[in-house]
Amino acid sequence: MGANVHHSKSWLSPLIQQAEGGEDFIIAREDEPDGNLVPVLEKPEEGYRILGRLKGRFGSPLANWEEKCALIDKELEQLMNDEPLISGPPPGMDGWGNPVE
Repeated sequence: MGANVHHSKSWLSPLIQQAEGGEDFIIAREDEPDGNLVPVLEKPEEGYRILGRLKGRFGSPLANWEEKCALIDKELEQLMNDEPLISGPPPGMDGWGNPVE
């Protein structure tokens, strides 16, 4: 069954009842199918949530963030093990932190 948009808006309640009865209904705009009204197969109970309905709609800014973190950890470890943190006293200081005149 089908009708145009104007008819569908005017007769929405009966069309919903027909859809609840199992009938599919096509809505047309300018003689071209534009949408359809179909019955809901399972009505969720009150307070019922559909888990996973947003799965795949959002992505991580770093798809491989775990690998990148592991690389950063390895680089930090190499820097701390291979080279001393301070190679010498800062300019103008002796080895004990006293100013050099």
